[in-house]
Amino acid sequence: MKVLFYTPGWPLEDFSNGIVGYIDRLLPELHKRGIRTRLVAGSLGAHHQGDAVASDAAWSKLGPLGRLTASVLFRAAPNLVATDVTSRARLYLAGRAISKSLGVDIVEMEETLGLASALARGAAAPLIMRLHGPAFLNLAANGQETTEGYNRRVSIEGKAIAAADAVTSPASDVLDRVRERYQLELKDAVVIPNAGPEPVPEHEWNLREAEPGHVLFIGRFDRHKGGDIIIEAFAKLLKTHPHAKLSFAGQDVRGLLDDAGKHWRIEEFVADRLGERRDRVDILGRVPNQQLAALRKSASVVVHPSRYEVFSIAVLEACSQGVPLVITNIGGPTEMVRQGHGLKFPLGDRDALADCLRRILDTPELAARMGQGLLADYRRRFLPAIVAQQTCDFYAEVHAKHGRG
Repeated sequence: MKVLFYTPGWPLEDFSNGIVGYIDRLLPELHKRGIRTRLVAGSLGAHHQGDAVASDAAWSKLGPLGRLTASVLFRAAPNLVATDVTSRARLYLAGRAISKSLGVDIVEMEETLGLASALARGAAAPLIMRLHGPAFLNLAANGQETTEGYNRRVSIEGKAIAAADAVTSPASDVLDRVRERYQLELKDAVVIPNAGPEPVPEHEWNLREAEPGHVLFIGRFDRHKGGDIIIEAFAKLLKTHPHAKLSFAGQDVRGLLDDAGKHWRIEEFVADRLGERRDRVDILGRVPNQQLAALRKSASVVVHPSRYEVFSIAVLEACSQGVPLVITNIGGPTEMVRQGHGLKFPLGDRDALADCLRRILDTPELAARMGQGLLADYRRRFLPAIVAQQTCDFYAEVHAKHGRG
């Protein structure tokens, strides 16, 4: 079977992105099972080795005609519509070129802007829509419901999901929310988690090597990831644990809008919320992927206070190391971290989050038990071989039911 994937960037070394990581971990195990794969990438990085084609490769071959067409489109409608039309044309041509030269049996792509249908039409193959982050969930979590184009994007994505031959979701929560939002039955839809990394023994968390009082947050400084929530909860923690330390590993890309609508950069937000104790927060910025495992191992607890996550790669990677976790009790992570394997707090509740942190820091034996249970459960559910087999089985079902030939 030949499966065509779309990825926003390639390879993983050059793009810190959940979709890129999902595909990177899945491909080797698919190949072991006889699946031949093709990649169309929105962007190609410096480490690209010829295993993917740029989404605009076929479009560029049109030469002046293609450029003239794009120019006319942008002059006529210099907004989301123009970008939409151009992107659809590029993906259609990319799918058609790959189908003609190599053949395609299945197309898998995420729901973003409803563009997947163009790639599938070009490839003349059934489309499996992978729910990586519907706009009505992720944009809302970042406070962007009122931004220009939001309603149109939500509508377009819903129509594309409805038109797909099949749907896969990494968690039941997002699949349920999609069905409810768009009033869709989605008969050919299944839950298949994202695969995580193979556990590395020297990266496994243990209480002996963890720094007492070290709290770790990995994520952007924005509303979506809950950067404000962890900083404000940490300020409360310091009242009872004055020697605690927070490592904030993540970029401040566009700043954060707080609940009152004020815009903050991370340095000023930390100074405002912690005052003289701001030295207890270590702002690390973006940490390279290869350094994150050591950072997690050094922490007493890792916190993921997102306002919503379809399926958190950061949580998944923490699970693969057996690191004690505190997460928001919402979305995909609540399915990833089962009862007894981590602590959960209500969305946005800074006092409850601070209490969870105190409980872990004050009872290290509890932290150790949770970490051990978390890693054991991870090995049962999220290893690449396990996820790849579920994926292959579903590919076979979809091809048997919707295959074009």
